[in-house]
Amino acid sequence: MSVNRRLNGLIRVAVCMLMMTGCDAPPDVGQPGKTPPASAQKLETVTVARARIATIYKASGTVVAPQSFVVTSTINGFIEDIAVKEGEKVEADGLLVQIDPAKVDQAIARAQATVRAAAAELEDADDDVRKFRELLKERAISEERLRKARLRQKKARAALEEARAGLQAHQSDLDYTNIRSPVKALVVERLQSVGDLSSPGTPILRLESLTNREFETWVPESVLGHLEVGMSVEITLDALQEHVTGTITHIVDSSDPITRTAKVKIALPSDTELMPGLFGHVAFVTGYREQLTVPESAIVSRAGVQGVYVVQADGGTGFVSVRSGAPAGEQRVILAGLRESDRVLINPARSPFD
Repeated sequence: MSVNRRLNGLIRVAVCMLMMTGCDAPPDVGQPGKTPPASAQKLETVTVARARIATIYKASGTVVAPQSFVVTSTINGFIEDIAVKEGEKVEADGLLVQIDPAKVDQAIARAQATVRAAAAELEDADDDVRKFRELLKERAISEERLRKARLRQKKARAALEEARAGLQAHQSDLDYTNIRSPVKALVVERLQSVGDLSSPGTPILRLESLTNREFETWVPESVLGHLEVGMSVEITLDALQEHVTGTITHIVDSSDPITRTAKVKIALPSDTELMPGLFGHVAFVTGYREQLTVPESAIVSRAGVQGVYVVQADGGTGFVSVRSGAPAGEQRVILAGLRESDRVLINPARSPFD
């Protein structure tokens, strides 16, 4: 009797454990990849449809500065100060270099002395002309004497004008003792140091403009026919993980005979200050075609296989592997695995097989 009671107790425990196990089991254990019909009714679905998708050609390229220039002095003098360092940004009209004005000051002093001497010479010539004019009236001198006095007067006046022009030129040289940047720029290289003797034409600094940056790339001849000046394109800068929109400004109609590619220049937004040499990719739209798409949120990975959950005829859902193409905004192009009018789940719940 006691043995029977023990057997009955064990049977009851086993039944309870089986019931608990059945309650915790996932609904699709019996048929992997499928869920009961009721589940599809509670989830959001979307119908697979065709959409007009752009055909994209991606080309690599580099950010370049359209304007690169060297800073030189227009006067002779020792470099008193270089106000910028390599890698530093300078605003338009910002001070770059100061040249010692000592030589300019000396030249101005000499020019001022020349002006004074020329003015005195003209004053003396004017006096001679007035005096000889009176003497000629009294027949005390000859007309030849007056003519020579007038000639001397003209030469003295011309010498004074020349001296004044020279003084003005040396005074304007004072403006060039402070060399300023013509545009907002980046200091790329210092070619001279403080204390060096600067002369006209000798480079002191090398700058690159920070305005009107461009993106340069090379594209195959087959793509050129799809591009035109003024077309907007999207550029991805790899190092910064940034996307900017540029405008095609130049398409060079001469291609490289070896690579069969041609240069394309793209203007970047004026408010961007990108470092020259940054690498990136530009996406050119070369056409459009009708393709099947589903929302990105419908794509899942199950056991390493990419696919979607398709609503089946009985109302349940089944996992279907797909071959997807490039993203198209919030959509994903489907190359194989689905048919038009299929219904798929959006944001499907994870399954034990994910």
